[in-house]
Amino acid sequence: MFGIGKQTCSTALQSHYAALSVGWALGYFSAINVVNARNHAVGRSVGDKGILERVKQECETNSSEAFALAISKVYDQLEKAGQ
Repeated sequence: MFGIGKQTCSTALQSHYAALSVGWALGYFSAINVVNARNHAVGRSVGDKGILERVKQECETNSSEAFALAISKVYDQLEKAGQ
């Protein structure tokens, strides 16, 4: 894993990492959707804003977890919910 994804949520949410964090989170969703054989559109119904808000909530709840893990959890939640 590279970049901001390997950092903790508390680091990724710092304002000077905002652009990196947004790009990393949305890039993760795009990449995983490409290889997801069941659903290539996870997150589409909530859009970028909804994805980012959920990632922020996950990170605020679990500030010491890796940013990539927080994004992965949100992806799984949205996939299970059919969103």
